[in-house]
Amino acid sequence: MPRLTFLYAALAVSLGALTATASATTGHTGYYTYHFDNDRTGWNPNETSLTQASVSSSLFARIRTLGADSVVYAQPLYVPNVIVGGVSHNLVLIATENDTLYAYDADTGKSVWARSFIQPSRGSTAVSISSVGNCNQITPTIGISSTPVVDSSTLTLYLDDKSQLTAGGSTTYHDYVRAIDLTTGHDRVQPAEVGGSVAIAGGGTDVFQDQWQQNRAGLALANGNVYVGFGSSCDENASVTHGWLFAYNASTLKTTAIFNTTTTSADDYLGSIWQATYAPAVGPSGNIYIATGNGAFDAAAGGTDFGESVVRLDPSLQVLDYFSPSDEADQSNNDQDIGSVGVMLVPGTNPQVAISGIKSGVMYVLYGANLGGFHSTDQVPQEVTLENADNSLYGGPAYYNGSVYWGASNQPMEAFALTTSPSAKLTYTSETSNSFGGEGGEIPGVSSNGTKAGTAIVWATTRPSQGSMIQLYAYNATNLSHMLYAGTVGPWEAEGDAFLTPTIADGHVFVGGAGYGVAEFGLK
Repeated sequence: MPRLTFLYAALAVSLGALTATASATTGHTGYYTYHFDNDRTGWNPNETSLTQASVSSSLFARIRTLGADSVVYAQPLYVPNVIVGGVSHNLVLIATENDTLYAYDADTGKSVWARSFIQPSRGSTAVSISSVGNCNQITPTIGISSTPVVDSSTLTLYLDDKSQLTAGGSTTYHDYVRAIDLTTGHDRVQPAEVGGSVAIAGGGTDVFQDQWQQNRAGLALANGNVYVGFGSSCDENASVTHGWLFAYNASTLKTTAIFNTTTTSADDYLGSIWQATYAPAVGPSGNIYIATGNGAFDAAAGGTDFGESVVRLDPSLQVLDYFSPSDEADQSNNDQDIGSVGVMLVPGTNPQVAISGIKSGVMYVLYGANLGGFHSTDQVPQEVTLENADNSLYGGPAYYNGSVYWGASNQPMEAFALTTSPSAKLTYTSETSNSFGGEGGEIPGVSSNGTKAGTAIVWATTRPSQGSMIQLYAYNATNLSHMLYAGTVGPWEAEGDAFLTPTIADGHVFVGGAGYGVAEFGLK
């Protein structure tokens, strides 16, 4: 079906005609947030259908493409047993750069409902690239770029959508945080327009500049709040752009806290929170972990600039701790930001182990409760230089049962065994036989049936240039040299990098970037 024809057909579903009630999500495992959990491990330990044997057999294949009206950068989410119009659906949720949210039945591929957040007839559209200095990190337009998050207890999906409104000869720019009822597609409460200001050291305020601020990091749900992070577009307008993290009450969408990464008065702020789409991590006590991009840094001297850092914040977004590498200034000047990478917390470790990294290809092994600050020699348990570290590193790793998986661009994905005594340490164990082209390597995911033998699978996609085909790969998690599956997702239709990660749930594997849509894989 042609793209525009599909869009109108999908939007023709009458949301108002739907009568629905929330349903308990039992009998299935949902995928409610970026990289599966708030630790950002990417590991779904409840996958019983997809085993190493079944995925390597002829039964596993690409089943269909779930169509959309634009490029899909956000990770698809999966919510089982949602009652819509009296019928139970296992929903896959897809957000696009044309500000549209789709709900499909994952088992039949049929549209359940669709919701557009723009009104072109009234001058409201997704943001044009020309409006952000022709920055082509996201194309063809900027709409919903980050992965939403779902509260499974209330069947509410939270998202951030970006739009521009042209009226009376002038154009204004807007980000809205929304709470969407998954049983109807309607707003549960009035959307919150993103905005605010913070005090600058030395007097004055910094005001959120919506036109130049971009939400790419996935949303996080914790502490009764929805956390939404922002950075810049292509480092444009460095004198007015910062890293921003907003906290919104999940019930009311009222702003509860704001953190700005760079508030010392200066000419060059930045310190973006973008993490190549990786969402903020949330520790067991509700503390928030983010990584910031190149920009102003004076925290070591007692200042309030946290560019080029991993930062731990309390639930109200007060800084508790940070790490910035000893060569922070050089890394920042050369655009080798830590902020190209997120933070993964390793579950079950005491003290809590955190894994992060930097664009230049170094993994940092950190302690979550004592990140290491800034010193002439880094005070961290370990730094691991990935193979050919001159290649870029984006996104973040995945974890399974004592192993960490990650790789830099144009290099194999590597597996490392994590030991915690006498200190946290990663040791190389295996790697894939193929390399991952494109900028930044891969953002892997993992599925398994607990730790049952023969069920642990590492999944990853390539990052191709515009017009090239995205490939999905599956590997034996205990030995990455054993490839289980290789298949084509579809063409990547954007100029910006495909920072994609597979969604694995209930025997399905969903991958964005299949042209204008999402590819669905499973057992035939």
